[in-house]
Amino acid sequence: ARAESARLLPSAADARAIAVGYLTLLTCVAAPLLLVALLSLLRPALRPHPAARAGRALCRGVRSVVEMAVALLLTAVVQPLAIGFGLDLSSLELLGSSVLLRASLWQAVPVPFIAAHWVVGHFALILLSEVTRALEGTLRPEVAARVHALLG
Repeated sequence: ARAESARLLPSAADARAIAVGYLTLLTCVAAPLLLVALLSLLRPALRPHPAARAGRALCRGVRSVVEMAVALLLTAVVQPLAIGFGLDLSSLELLGSSVLLRASLWQAVPVPFIAAHWVVGHFALILLSEVTRALEGTLRPEVAARVHALLG
């Protein structure tokens, strides 16, 4: 069963070839528009050209997508992982463990180790949000505003 499921997944070489193909297609479409947009910055006579406007719109769109992707990565992946690992490190003595034991566990099963820390961090963020919401309902408005500003 394992060999059969392994055949269904693409190999690293296949994934690399697909990524290179998509990047090549994207480059063939985006590079001329970006070049015209850059030239329109250097030569004002080209600014009203439709290709220059399309290039500038492409630049704005790419910037927006990159900003959203970075924000999503930080909020949905990095922050829960950091909180999960922080909680793990702070509870080592309580659980009778050590950094070396955690490192050996990480080496043995890296994906479940990281996934467990992400889940713990995500649940901690949800719990913090719920506690903040409950406090906002019971505290005076000025105190609730300070708590909200403190916790974000």
